[in-house]
Amino acid sequence: MTAVQEALAGNETASTALRAVECRSSTCRVEIVDDGTGKLAMAVPLFILQLGKTLPYAMVNQVDQGNGAKTMILYMSR
Repeated sequence: MTAVQEALAGNETASTALRAVECRSSTCRVEIVDDGTGKLAMAVPLFILQLGKTLPYAMVNQVDQGNGAKTMILYMSR
């Protein structure tokens, strides 16, 4: 989805940590690696707000990778 790509391009923290994006007709799943600095926790809400008109419903899960690393998975839909 173009709106997701544009929002990522305008959010350096989220775009550099991006692992995967998958969009369907009314939903998008975005996977972002959390580096543990706290920057991503501040960047994700701004990213979601940028997409509020296009994808107003959002849910964020944090998955522990088992090696100390964490991944944020965002589910956004209309």
